[in-house]
Amino acid sequence: MATVQLDRRGWEDGDLPDVCMLCGGHAPDRVHRIFVWQPAWVLSNEKKRTALVPMCSEHRNHWRTRTLFAWGVFVSAVVLGVMGVMAVKALSPDAPITVIYGIVVFALIAPIVVVIVIQWGTIRPMEIAERSLTLRNVSPEFVEAYEKSLDEEESRGKRKFQLSQVARQRWNESPASPEPGDRSRSIREDHIEADLPPRNDNIRPG
Repeated sequence: MATVQLDRRGWEDGDLPDVCMLCGGHAPDRVHRIFVWQPAWVLSNEKKRTALVPMCSEHRNHWRTRTLFAWGVFVSAVVLGVMGVMAVKALSPDAPITVIYGIVVFALIAPIVVVIVIQWGTIRPMEIAERSLTLRNVSPEFVEAYEKSLDEEESRGKRKFQLSQVARQRWNESPASPEPGDRSRSIREDHIEADLPPRNDNIRPG
């Protein structure tokens, strides 16, 4: 799996390639997801970022399924731990306290290990900054498509800039239009010349 850094346009408007973030398949729809990230060196600086993520129909419940599974493991571990302690007490009232402690510790540690394993393969934030959102465990196909879209947008921006420069240069090179006073004067001169009789060079003075 790969890592990708999204800009503001990507997480706010969902203006991302139609490629599933998890498997790289076709994903025309978007999934509303709230990412939560907390720096390891700061305990109280929790950051949240809402994003519209492209996910295919098969993986649109990617986060919900894993969350439900983790809660299910936690509840099951607690229930099995309680039942284990009760069974030990019922079958062997004189059982050493270490056995009971062992069951309780196992019931607490097992869910934590399962959650770590689940989170290891989940699309989750690596960093949330003011202008970027970095996600890990993203499909390489999505990263490739996203980088390609950024390159195309940059090319379009350069093309627009070049066209604007050419248009500005042509505008500066075009002949200046006459001033209002000069234009009215030339119009009057044209009218005067139009009113004069035609000149005949063949007539000579007698």
